[in-house]
Amino acid sequence: LLGGLAKAMPITAVAAGLAALSMAGLPPLLGFINKELLYEANIQAPRAALVITVAGVASNVLLVALAGIVGIRPFFARKKATPKEPHEAPVSLWLGPVVLAALGLIIGLFPETVATVFLSPAVSAVRGEPTVVELKLWHGLNPVLLLSVVTLALGVGLYAARDLLHRGVAQLGPTARSALAFLGRWGPEGWYGLSIKGLNAVARAQTRVLQSGYLRYYLMIIIATTVGLAGYTLIGSGLPRRPDGGGQVRIYEWLEAGVILLAALAAVLSPSRLAAVAALGVVGYNIALIYVLFGAPDLAMTQFALETLTVILFVLVLYRLPRFATLSSRGTRVRDALIALTAGGLMTILVLAVTAVPLESRLTPWFAANSLPLAYGRNLVNVILVDFRGLDTLGEITVLAAAAIGVYALLKLRLE
Repeated sequence: LLGGLAKAMPITAVAAGLAALSMAGLPPLLGFINKELLYEANIQAPRAALVITVAGVASNVLLVALAGIVGIRPFFARKKATPKEPHEAPVSLWLGPVVLAALGLIIGLFPETVATVFLSPAVSAVRGEPTVVELKLWHGLNPVLLLSVVTLALGVGLYAARDLLHRGVAQLGPTARSALAFLGRWGPEGWYGLSIKGLNAVARAQTRVLQSGYLRYYLMIIIATTVGLAGYTLIGSGLPRRPDGGGQVRIYEWLEAGVILLAALAAVLSPSRLAAVAALGVVGYNIALIYVLFGAPDLAMTQFALETLTVILFVLVLYRLPRFATLSSRGTRVRDALIALTAGGLMTILVLAVTAVPLESRLTPWFAANSLPLAYGRNLVNVILVDFRGLDTLGEITVLAAAAIGVYALLKLRLE
């Protein structure tokens, strides 16, 4: 047991003392106001008011005794020898307790100000209507004050009789001690210990799954979560119907879709890296062709340029890698294929859901009507990029330029 630490640790003693007195519910601290409000709510309870009030008084009596044992006695009781010489803690340790203890005293002295400035606006925001919260340190002579006095008296008496209670428990017979041990194991204390063990077990299990350190598992969890949540929402709102005109698919559109699917399948199943890169190039060029067929030549030009550059970079990099080898098992590849198909199916359903909704954009006719008179351009895409959202385009160009400078600097770097 500790005692007499106030002289060696004065700042910590003041903070602990104020916190203990507030926990005991003594005025003019915040804990006294909290206790008064709790007792007032217990008395006004429509049902079982007596049982609730008795339980509240009993718990607060224990808090008074614990406040004396934990926050008062170690600092202000008779000094006792310690293994090491006590000293004040550094500022980083006592600053937080001192601030909180001081706030408990300040709020207890000025509760009306705190209620007006902080509590009333917060409650009004939650309820959606103006609400006035009243906090007072003194409510007059009433049953609530009487309960506070009784609580304090019983708590001080329990604190004074602590040594007697310790000796009484020590003198109990084996049967009584066994009963207390049984209550400690299977009572509230035991339940608390079991809940902590269960919480730690759940934390260890989810850490092994969610924080495994493997990128593939992270991606699988992200994709599975996205598919599950989005799929549940889609099922709840109803699957999309086929959009109007969905049956008017031209033959070359079917051919494009078939070529893209076959190229994607070839990229997945190819035993050669170069063949896989070529298959991905086929996918990209066919997407560019779709842009051409649907009247987006600017997007097609961008797609052609990027796809060509990407294929060249892939070939240059893969040319220096070791020979292709299959490292995953058949079960792993089947699992990954199912996850990929599920994610692709979700994206397909989302696209169908978007295309099933009638397009009623007010921006398209506005740009079409104002492109020429305001921006003096007939190409809507160019006018939007350069004029209407020119600042955004300037930011994108700046980012690309900075990236290009960084790549150039890395390529010119010479390590000695």
